[in-house]
Amino acid sequence: MFIGGDPGHKCKLFNHSNLFDFNSSDLKVEARKCDVLFTSSQRNVTEKCQEGWEYGTDFDSSILKEWNLVCDRDFLVQLEQTIFMIGSACGTLIVTPLSDLFGRKWTLLSCLWLQPVFGIGLAFVNDFVLYSIIRFFIGLLNIAIALTAYVMMSEMFPSSHRTKLSVVLNCSWSIGVALLALLAYLIRSWRYLEVAIFIPNLITFIYFCFFPESLTWLVAKGKVREAEKLIKRIEKVNKLRLPSDLVVINSNDKSDRENSSCSTDSSCSPIGNHTQYSSTPVTLSDSNHLDEIDLQITGRSDVQKEDMTGSSVVVVGGRVRHYSVLDLFRTPRILRYTLINFYLWFVNNLSYFGIMFSTPSLHGNRYLNLALSGFVELLALFLCLFVLERYGRRKPVIFFMFLCGVMNISTLFVPQKTASGVDLTPLIVTMAMIGKFGITGSYSTVYLYSTEIFPTVIRNQAVGLSSFFENLGSIAAPFMVYAAKTMTSLPLVVFGVLTLVGAFLGCFLPETHRTALPSTVEQVNELDSHTPRTLLKMSG
Repeated sequence: MFIGGDPGHKCKLFNHSNLFDFNSSDLKVEARKCDVLFTSSQRNVTEKCQEGWEYGTDFDSSILKEWNLVCDRDFLVQLEQTIFMIGSACGTLIVTPLSDLFGRKWTLLSCLWLQPVFGIGLAFVNDFVLYSIIRFFIGLLNIAIALTAYVMMSEMFPSSHRTKLSVVLNCSWSIGVALLALLAYLIRSWRYLEVAIFIPNLITFIYFCFFPESLTWLVAKGKVREAEKLIKRIEKVNKLRLPSDLVVINSNDKSDRENSSCSTDSSCSPIGNHTQYSSTPVTLSDSNHLDEIDLQITGRSDVQKEDMTGSSVVVVGGRVRHYSVLDLFRTPRILRYTLINFYLWFVNNLSYFGIMFSTPSLHGNRYLNLALSGFVELLALFLCLFVLERYGRRKPVIFFMFLCGVMNISTLFVPQKTASGVDLTPLIVTMAMIGKFGITGSYSTVYLYSTEIFPTVIRNQAVGLSSFFENLGSIAAPFMVYAAKTMTSLPLVVFGVLTLVGAFLGCFLPETHRTALPSTVEQVNELDSHTPRTLLKMSG
């Protein structure tokens, strides 16, 4: 939007004396965006730009200005954004799964360290094709950073804080949007702006010293010694001690705790002065204090592992059950939840990025519009802190998407000026910002909502597949914005209609607030769209 921004352009005038037999006495020449118009009393002639273009002064440089991505090449700006989004879609399938193999910490840090290599490298590129290829890899790494960070947050903190942390994590994006507007205002050269955007990544090199691995991942992979060190570190840093009789148990079958003995069961392994049943992964459960922590199953029911096909193998009551992503489509209820979630992720991303890409082109100052967009997002996220705790998940999703839809469609009926000449630009921008407010609230809620609907045994696969549909929306968004060049109101109207449909479909999802996460597909099939499951016991 700034790196590929259009500061305004028109054809450079060129020597036309040998081109036409006009009578120069009444010849008029008008330089337009993509051609030059010659008019006289004899005839009118248009010629394509032969000497290039003259550009406005809003930017010192941009890729559009430097590589003349205008007129019959103007689609390349949106194509570059689409290539970035295609990279993101590939990242969900290629890079993000690496966190399950090599750990959350090293996947996240590796992506954070690789990204500035590509990003700062962009500042030295002099070819659009090479620029687009590098942008593909930046997008590929970007989605891996976002999803891995979200997974780490979910695994490192108890579910009683899940809503707050999810919203706070999303706030960092909104702050980034506002800061981007400030950076772009201060740095008008796209090459220097690229460098400024990626310099903060370099700070993450110090994370090597203190950034922890996910305790859940360590135990799931049988890395008991590393898990022991992390638990001792948690005790030391927080100046607390875990109870001496703490054991890792299956929360779905607590009778195991009563009937098991480490002296007779070789599956037990010690962690310091504590006992761990090493066949099961652990996570911190819903407690505000370490001395109340109940280490329990996440991602498993009784005993779970992954076979060579990537499906989950779960042993329940002596019976072996294989789960795979295909289970998302096996029964009518989970199929309904799955398809609705896919649609919500697609529409939220399409509308969010579509509105964001459209924001600088709204009437008024492009920098101020984007900064306002970031601040509006922050307001929506802070409201989510209250709304999601008080009203759950389903009602806020319906409300936020309905609000976005109504505001976007309403812009179709507001003229730029009234018949008396009153400028309605502030009203149009305000309505677009309210729409952005709605889609931000919906987006934040859908991320959390999906992790609570999908069962543990295939949650990673389900969220990854949802993210694929999410990126399909972001791939389509730039072309919707491109269509606005000829049909100004089309993008916002399309976004509005699609989000209204999403609000309607949200009525057919279950409420998940303060409920235990479903472990298996069977538990998801027991959900009711209107009656919450058994409430979790909330500590404090």
